[in-house]
Amino acid sequence: MPRTGTTFLQRKVFPNITGHHFYGIPYSHYSEAFHKMIYMDDSLYNEDEFIHEINQLEGENIIISNENFIGQSLFYHHSNRTRIANRLQKAMPNATIILYLRNQIDLLKSLYLITVGWKESKSLDEFVWTKREAYTLKDYQNGNFNYGEKDAYYSTFNSHEHLDGYIYNSLIELYKNLFPKVEIILYEDFISQPEKVQQRLEGIFNTTFSQEVSSSFKNKEILNQGVNKRQAVLLSKINKWQDVVEDSDFNSRALNKLKRWVKNNLNSDQKLGFSPEKRKIIIDFYRPYNQQLAKYFPELGLENYTKDYFL
Repeated sequence: MPRTGTTFLQRKVFPNITGHHFYGIPYSHYSEAFHKMIYMDDSLYNEDEFIHEINQLEGENIIISNENFIGQSLFYHHSNRTRIANRLQKAMPNATIILYLRNQIDLLKSLYLITVGWKESKSLDEFVWTKREAYTLKDYQNGNFNYGEKDAYYSTFNSHEHLDGYIYNSLIELYKNLFPKVEIILYEDFISQPEKVQQRLEGIFNTTFSQEVSSSFKNKEILNQGVNKRQAVLLSKINKWQDVVEDSDFNSRALNKLKRWVKNNLNSDQKLGFSPEKRKIIIDFYRPYNQQLAKYFPELGLENYTKDYFL
């Protein structure tokens, strides 16, 4: 999952594991073979092309990392998740899968705080698409429809995050059905017990990390930091002008300069949060799924983070 410490792993850990070769972004996303594997429809996809690419990778022990392997988020709603998993399995049937998870309420907020720094103009509450009143056969027969997205289960024309994409139970089941070994690590453990996560990864990779890698776990350097509440509110307003200025290089540069100024100068300790109403919708949606996750995978230790996963 994105926003689970993956940037830290990709920059500080995976490239420095002795006896392993690391292949991450941009290669694992933008190279033609990987990009086709992630996005191309089955009617066009040639699995032999991707398998050939994998067979060319140097090293007996290889690490491949890309958050988009779990399915493109935003308005695509992880619709390509199963397709990607199956394609990975065809190319690497004996691979060990490592899934990094984070409680959904914080992960969704973190995604917003990164996205609003780029182009997002919605508020945090608006950014997370939640179920609308169902559009039914009776509505159709009565001619009730305003040709908007108000009645849609998914928003497919504007960037949103949808709750379905962060139901972890189905993600874990998918990979466990395809691969012989699936390791699951919590972001919350990385924050509160980094030494535990380090030991877990050393066991997975059957090695002892170097002093450099061990020190990075102790320091827990924050990479790819989002914005604060003050910055987010102002940036969401500035971003409303993004589409207006795109045709002018001068105006685009001016707008981007203003956004950089906001990010670099408007410091604040205030943290952005969902409204109480929206937070309740999100927590109520995920609670039964997370309870089921805790039941079937007690080794995850979700009960250690009750406030994050159940309340």
